[in-house]
Amino acid sequence: MLKPVILAGILIAVGGCAPQDAESLRADSSQSSAAELAHQAEIAQHQARIAAIQSQMEELGQSRNLIFTSLNGHQQRIQSLRGSSSELSNELETLNNDVAAYLMDHKIAVACMGAAGMAVSDDNEFSQDVKDVSKVVAIACALALLSSDFRSEIAGVLDRLVQADSQAKNLRSQIRSLDDQIAQETNGSAADQARYDSLTSEIQQLQLRLQ
Repeated sequence: MLKPVILAGILIAVGGCAPQDAESLRADSSQSSAAELAHQAEIAQHQARIAAIQSQMEELGQSRNLIFTSLNGHQQRIQSLRGSSSELSNELETLNNDVAAYLMDHKIAVACMGAAGMAVSDDNEFSQDVKDVSKVVAIACALALLSSDFRSEIAGVLDRLVQADSQAKNLRSQIRSLDDQIAQETNGSAADQARYDSLTSEIQQLQLRLQ
């Protein structure tokens, strides 16, 4: 049988340990809850970062789509303008060939224009052609100019040159205008392409952050 003193000591020891164990359990529970909250906060922050990146990618993607549409517009207009410029250049070439052939068909009248008191202006598109034709035709125009029909022919040649000059200048003006538009569209296309490439790079960088 245990002595009363020993029994009392045991009871005191047991009674003293119980509050300490409870306090330890509460501390462990508190630490566990704090860790769980921290983990949940970390998950929430990660999800928020993902959502922000995805939102940014979507915004950049929309901007890139607009740039792509603009880029296609520039390229289509450039193609159309170049086609129009090519058509006008062909038309101008045809006009030049027609006038050259016309001058050769009326080379005597061309050579005698000066003698008849008729001449094309120096700024006429075909003034040099007239000079070239006149050089290769050596003829005295005095007798020929006695004919009213010949004078009418000369007047007709002059009128044809004036009309052709107007047509040629108009075609050249249109071609220059188209060339200016092509240059503007080309610059716009280059700017859009650079912006498109930049947006693509930004989107790719954001995609890497999602991995």
